[in-house]
Amino acid sequence: MAVTEGHRVSTRARKALVPGAVGRANPETVSSSSIGNKMKSRSLCYALSIGVAMLGGCGGSQPPTAMPQTSAGATHAGSGESWMLPEAKSKDLLYVSKLTRVLVYAYPTAKKVVGNLTGFDDASGLCSDRSGDVWVTDFQKSQVSEYAHGGTEPIAVLSDENDPIGCAVDPKSGDLAVANYADNVSIYAPGSGNPIIYTAPDFYFMEFCSYDGSGNLFIDGYRGTHEGHERSTILELSYGGTRLQRFKLEGRPRTKLRFPGGMQWDGKSLVVGYAGKYDSELYRISNLGRFGKITKRVTLTAPDGGFIPGEAPFVLYKGYIIGAYNVGTTQISNIAFWPYPGGGAAIKEFKVRGKYYPAGLALSVAPN
Repeated sequence: MAVTEGHRVSTRARKALVPGAVGRANPETVSSSSIGNKMKSRSLCYALSIGVAMLGGCGGSQPPTAMPQTSAGATHAGSGESWMLPEAKSKDLLYVSKLTRVLVYAYPTAKKVVGNLTGFDDASGLCSDRSGDVWVTDFQKSQVSEYAHGGTEPIAVLSDENDPIGCAVDPKSGDLAVANYADNVSIYAPGSGNPIIYTAPDFYFMEFCSYDGSGNLFIDGYRGTHEGHERSTILELSYGGTRLQRFKLEGRPRTKLRFPGGMQWDGKSLVVGYAGKYDSELYRISNLGRFGKITKRVTLTAPDGGFIPGEAPFVLYKGYIIGAYNVGTTQISNIAFWPYPGGGAAIKEFKVRGKYYPAGLALSVAPN
């Protein structure tokens, strides 16, 4: 599994063809290569994401309060421009990516939408860093944009023509990792637009990623050479390492995991999401190194007969699992809170505007 400097274009066969888009010109835009018109594809479910960066530990905070959806920001509706209520900058914020926009809710009440970021062709993964900045991957535009907490305009834009999906920020070094719809992951050092590309030639594509507290990177995706022959596999890039390595699991279940799911670090263990036959399951993996041991299975049940698709993103924050679920057989998706690590039935839920399953979730803590 090789590492190369700069940019390497994906050569994977595409499942369907969709016209690509030319990247927008933005202030402070940095690129590893120019963005041009191109053909792209993705026959992934709406749940594609990314893993999002976990903030905070498992504390003893009070359960979220009632969460009715209101029409906050109605004066901005239909404008097509990004907006944010003034109160947003002083609050913890939950970011939810929904195709062409990213909705922003105040956390933990989520009583109203406090912001709406637009201008995306396919907003996919979301992740945040310790300063509260939020990164948004745009699969179709081949861009990764950084927004300040509560901000409406990107403060930096990175080019990633390997088709970015998931992202995570290393709490130790500040490096940004981007899992690509290809056989590679891009690592951007703080302030750099030229990533180091780590490749795994036997991978079909990578999807979610997460750092642990020591700067080790874990990537979840499909191993295989073509559609129909993929196998869900976890890779590891150790801190200071130069090669991606298979991360093997011990215990039950072993490596027979159905679909790659979101990844988070809970302060002690790596937590990986996979879709079961009916419910969604999270696995806590301890004893990290070249091998990991599954020490706990957390089952999540969607409210009101809904279901949680495979490849679903989630966030861990102060004793809660924050994730999305589909309402029945509709295209309507809501956000729910489950106790962590207990799991089981959701404690609270709230409606999310618009169709399409959220591709990414991120919790941004308000700067002090």
